[in-house]
Amino acid sequence: MGITALFSNTLGAPLHHRRMSWGSIRNDGVVFLRVWDEERLLETRRGRTFARLAFHDWYEGNPDNWGYRERNQHIDALEERSKSGDTEIGYVVMCTPRYLENGNREIDSYVAETVRRIIGLQRRRTGMWAELGPAIDVAFVSPVCADQH
Repeated sequence: MGITALFSNTLGAPLHHRRMSWGSIRNDGVVFLRVWDEERLLETRRGRTFARLAFHDWYEGNPDNWGYRERNQHIDALEERSKSGDTEIGYVVMCTPRYLENGNREIDSYVAETVRRIIGLQRRRTGMWAELGPAIDVAFVSPVCADQH
């Protein structure tokens, strides 16, 4: 199954654009994001794992980048859900990049069986980061499963 089908069929959060979208917001407001596994930060002392959601400095000269603009909307939605006290603010799908000759990345592979729950957000000088909970089987976050609870 391709990642576009994972977002649409399994997670119930269709991407607006199959290549340029970096994530999506499901009808119930839960945010699902594609993140690079190489942009994970492990704080072994505290036992926490973070994934970078955005590095704003990279887009300083190109703020109109479509994916970046959409990602900022996703971050705003995560922050709003977090402020409201909602415990299910969002999830990430871990992706492994393939580097193109022009230096850009595209998805080489991704973890289709599990997602990681976003349990907190943190702004750092290196961008916006999500603190991640343990991996969860995608079946437990599918809209079909959510409707049964």
